[in-house]
Amino acid sequence: QTISLDIADLDEAAPVITSSSTVSIVENSGADQVIYSASADDSTDLSAGVTFSLTAGSDTALSIDGSTGEVRLSDNPDYELQDSYAFTLVATDGAGNGDEQGVVVTVQDVDEIPPSINAVESSVQDQMVTLRYSENLSVADLPDTSSFTIRQDGLELQVSSITIVDNTVQLAISAPLSAGALQVSYAGLELQDEAGNSAASFSQIVVSDGYIRGVEVYLDADGDGQADADELLVGVTSNSNGEVIFEGDIGSADLIIKGGVNTDTGAVNELSLSAPTGYSVINPLSTLVAQVAKANESDEDFSLDQAEQIVIASLGLELAEGQGLGKYDPLSDVSESSLNNRIATAQIATILSVVVAAATDAETAVSAQALVLGNLVTIITDSAATNDSVVFDASTVAAILTSPDSGTGGTSLVSSSSLVELQSAVAQLEVATTIDEVVATQAAATDSTSTSAPVIGLSEGIHHQPRST
Repeated sequence: QTISLDIADLDEAAPVITSSSTVSIVENSGADQVIYSASADDSTDLSAGVTFSLTAGSDTALSIDGSTGEVRLSDNPDYELQDSYAFTLVATDGAGNGDEQGVVVTVQDVDEIPPSINAVESSVQDQMVTLRYSENLSVADLPDTSSFTIRQDGLELQVSSITIVDNTVQLAISAPLSAGALQVSYAGLELQDEAGNSAASFSQIVVSDGYIRGVEVYLDADGDGQADADELLVGVTSNSNGEVIFEGDIGSADLIIKGGVNTDTGAVNELSLSAPTGYSVINPLSTLVAQVAKANESDEDFSLDQAEQIVIASLGLELAEGQGLGKYDPLSDVSESSLNNRIATAQIATILSVVVAAATDAETAVSAQALVLGNLVTIITDSAATNDSVVFDASTVAAILTSPDSGTGGTSLVSSSSLVELQSAVAQLEVATTIDEVVATQAAATDSTSTSAPVIGLSEGIHHQPRST
């Protein structure tokens, strides 16, 4: 008798993982996305199906669906935070046979950095203003001409056309363009780099008492009128035309500048000049407006426009119809009133420069300037109230430089000889007939009161190496 025995097949062969050991995803592609689909071949033997899992050492941001093999990432991938994810995939059949495979998921870096404005250049010959950016720009969507505002010599210049070439935006100007300083702003949304990152809005303002290059710029966040160390805008400074470029919104607080060099007189700028929020100029006039506004900040009904009108009326300034001090640059003014306006500006700057230069240290200089500005605010406010213009005669100059001192009637902030020299310089400015005379007189007054130059020497044991440029 022949007996047949059927041998039952057992599931002894492990499944073989067939899905890849590497995969790539793009950063910022979204959280909770499927980044990998596992697969395995279990056909060499009996199979009751395959389930998938991850070993304990796998990245904690990953999870897997045991049935489908879909691996999901809970994070929104960010190359700068984590450039790869790793896990060990396990495929297990119904009999407990398994296969393992290490998998690495790389995160692709993408361009996330928006283009930044590096320079604003102008060409009188080409009647062109060129904005130079940090990288090439997309030509797909040109900004509208209304996205740009350009002012020079007290006038708004019209942009007639826009061309993008590589990393530059070329603005053709329809009105005559001179070589002077420019107030430029961009407030559009269209400018983008080739990766689609949008350029921020920007403003280029002008710092002047003579154009001042190399200034330090502070955003007065706490509103105390002082340039605190933590309010310094690092890397922001002015060029030889006194032009300063700000990216983004700077309309949250007043601006304060310190330091730099007056390119008219060649003197180091000893003053701290300020401008109210939203101004595109910083000069002695804007500084007075800021001080008048601050002196009246407890009055909720007092406006910045009122502060401007007090300064304009008391100094006898003449501006074009509709023009305010927020955009007025005395140095670029070519109107018939430019000389008188420049004289008033120079008189204020000279008075401030003399009292600051007479201070023995930086702290005393700050206090002295604040005191003089306070005296000026009182005098010009009183003059505006009576519809009079301030005359900077000898007695007025002396009063401006007087520190209240109970019991003595006040103390001068400068020596007798310095006061006499200052009174003479202010009187000369009053009768100047040309801008050149104004510049020369102001230069002579500030040079004669400048603090002593530093003595340069080498300390023993210190070796100085030349720096490459």
